[in-house]
Amino acid sequence: MAGDDIAGSVVQAFHHSQLGRMASELVRQHPAASRDGFKRASGEHLAAILTSACLNRTPVGIDLHGSVDLTYDLTDPPTPVPEAFGLRDASHATFEVKSLPGKFREFDAAIDRAIAAGVEPVQKTFRAKVVSVNDVLSGVGSDVIQRAKRQLEQKAPIGYSRNIFLVAHYLEYPAVEVYADEIPLIAHRLAPLSGLDGIDSVWTLWSPHPILVIWSTRDQRWVNVCFAYEEGEGQDDPEEFPLLQQVEAEFMESAGGRGSPFYFGMTAGDGPAP
Repeated sequence: MAGDDIAGSVVQAFHHSQLGRMASELVRQHPAASRDGFKRASGEHLAAILTSACLNRTPVGIDLHGSVDLTYDLTDPPTPVPEAFGLRDASHATFEVKSLPGKFREFDAAIDRAIAAGVEPVQKTFRAKVVSVNDVLSGVGSDVIQRAKRQLEQKAPIGYSRNIFLVAHYLEYPAVEVYADEIPLIAHRLAPLSGLDGIDSVWTLWSPHPILVIWSTRDQRWVNVCFAYEEGEGQDDPEEFPLLQQVEAEFMESAGGRGSPFYFGMTAGDGPAP
């Protein structure tokens, strides 16, 4: 049940360096896909980086011709996947990556087109309403999850673990749960998901810090994923980009290709809202 009591919440923690290490491995093992295969506007590259870091392996399959978006061999390396994720005992895990619909990425693309054409962008201010993760997941998120579920039923090989990765752009869906506490663990605030027969887990990304929470269908619970710093390693500079965006910048520099509409910072201003 969703609530305000964090006691009993499950946290799966990794050292923050795991993100950068696996992003580098992704580019090294899949240079062409890293450059051109991922739909960066949909955050597919972020999903690949995060799943690779959490599963401690890079994908053996990346969608280029209408197959499932990501496929992982869970037997190689033989390191076990964290039990908390709820992936069943299968040789492979498949992921369908979906981005929640929103207007910021078109807004950003319009600015890029104007600059490329040598003209002043018409719109230079973007406004968004703060939302609740639960409202999003029970509304537009539910529709997107069910669409991903149907695609996995059609495309995932029989016997493979089926999983969904949902990406929310944080300028389109600034979630109140993300900013409610000093420590961004939000699993205890999220309502259970339903209608997921045949789906092992739903991964949801809400912030570039990153705020990643995973629904385990088997265990019927949300799991916080944390990329932690050791004492003295933290990000002391408030102007420094969050961890996932730092890794994203390194990934894009190494892989090449187009930029990303997720690589934006956000700071508090003193003036009135436009």
